Amino acid sequence: MRAIKLQINKKQDMKIIQVYDPTSCLEDSVVEEFYSDLEMLLTTEKTTYTIIIGDFNAKIGKNNVIEEVGKFGIGERNERGERLLEFVASRNLFIRNTFFKKNDRYWTWESPNAATHNLIDYVISNKRSILMDVAVIPKVDTGSDHRLVRAKIRIDKKMERARCMKRVKKKSINLDKLESRKLEFHIALQNRYAILEDAVELTSMDEAYEKVVKTILEEAEKLANGKQIVTIEEDDRKEISELNDKRKKLKPGGIYRIEQNDTKDKEEKEEST
Repeated sequence: MRAIKLQINKKQDMKIIQVYDPTSCLEDSVVEEFYSDLEMLLTTEKTTYTIIIGDFNAKIGKNNVIEEVGKFGIGERNERGERLLEFVASRNLFIRNTFFKKNDRYWTWESPNAATHNLIDYVISNKRSILMDVAVIPKVDTGSDHRLVRAKIRIDKKMERARCMKRVKKKSINLDKLESRKLEFHIALQNRYAILEDAVELTSMDEAYEKVVKTILEEAEKLANGKQIVTIEEDDRKEISELNDKRKKLKPGGIYRIEQNDTKDKEEKEEST
């Protein structure tokens, strides 16, 4: 099992993990060790995009009903396939081979007598949008009983940025209320930091920063949820009203009316003189 990390830009990165799950002739403990190692690679350092590729020696079959798997598969599901489906569902991963319709080109492995064909090599990702196509290339001779699998990746930076913005929940915190409950706020943060201390030591600097900021905002929102009330003095009201009147005059047509009034004033002055 190997992993590489690609830095796409300052904020986006990608982790690609290549795996090989032992064949079904080995004990279940070996399989569980495989998924334990894979889980560790996924959680050790989180990335924007994650793609897992390789031979899982698992048949997931067809007619799957979970959203992590598409409707295009072949054959019957076996025990290894059940374990793979449990894993992707628990990690919210998508087996992208099964999302693209092909003309009977799904199988990736062939038995020595060419009588049996199975789909056991998969391309799995944490985001559906980045994989535009996954297909088998039958004409390439790899010298193996497996066929070459090709995945096309496309990252739309604008779309991904928009999705990230939608996922951000705006926090509404009344600062005056928070100030009045400052002691409670400090105590709540101390309790949360005591729990976070061990977790932060095992994560990267970026993840630790996100956890600390999230903790502060959550505790602040608990104690002082709601918009801050702003009071306006009478003198300020008059000034705001005057500014609004000036703003209305600057709307389309307003400039013309001002110039027209200025012209009339000049004509009246000339006539009076």
